Amino acid sequence: MTVPRARALTPVRPGITIKQVLSGQTPLVSGEFVSEAAITDIHSVYKLLVYRENETRPKAKRLKGMTYASFLKIFKFAQLLSLVELVREEPMQYPPPKGHLYSVRVGAAGRTSSAISKRRIFCLSGLGKQDELSWTNLCKAWIEQWPRPQAAPVIAAPPAIEEIPTPPPTITVPEEVPVYKWATRPTTARFKSLLEHLRILDAMGIGRDDVKAEVGRLSLRIGDWYIETEDDLADARAIGAVSMVNRYGNMLALLTEVSEGLADRDLPRAINALEKLSTSSKK
Repeated sequence: MTVPRARALTPVRPGITIKQVLSGQTPLVSGEFVSEAAITDIHSVYKLLVYRENETRPKAKRLKGMTYASFLKIFKFAQLLSLVELVREEPMQYPPPKGHLYSVRVGAAGRTSSAISKRRIFCLSGLGKQDELSWTNLCKAWIEQWPRPQAAPVIAAPPAIEEIPTPPPTITVPEEVPVYKWATRPTTARFKSLLEHLRILDAMGIGRDDVKAEVGRLSLRIGDWYIETEDDLADARAIGAVSMVNRYGNMLALLTEVSEGLADRDLPRAINALEKLSTSSKK
């Protein structure tokens, strides 16, 4: 039996993403579950999945997602294999303010023609619903003309690697609350700086009046970071930057955790959220 290789074994597979979106298993970026979609909509989901996967990976091992042009070629193999069917053509969602956007099409005998660009909506064919193996490597399935439909082979998971827990950082407890200089613009470095400050406050003990006062001051200032990030999220939505929308949305959720932790004088909760911000955010 053919075993998928190379890109087909990456955690985010373009072919599998296509099938999962068109079978209603994975939602569009909007959150809607569908049974038919345009290629650009499916590619947006693919980019989002790559981004989420890379959030959990060290920089040296991050996935390099496919460009739209490459994704388009992969989708073409799904068409050639009769795994998808064209449902209809629709007007573009965001046409140029004046005139039209044209696409060049190659016909019989290599003749080219131009046509007004439209959204081409696809769905899974009966064969595409049944087949599993071809979706793991659409290019190779076409070149080698794999029989269809076939079930995907069961690939043994790699042996689990025992993780060695990281010891907590050693904290020197000062006699007085250290001075923390606030900066309005949130950055990864500032998340780390505040994290270190909160760890010191937690070691000193929330029962101290000076620690309570400092936590109260910080709970008022954290709103600055929330507002800045909310503005960044609005800008990202305005230009349709899917990866940035996801990043800033995640940051807002974690900043809410920090804010509520400080307001409730629950330093471990705020520290936990800041640890996630320090490793996942990049601004």
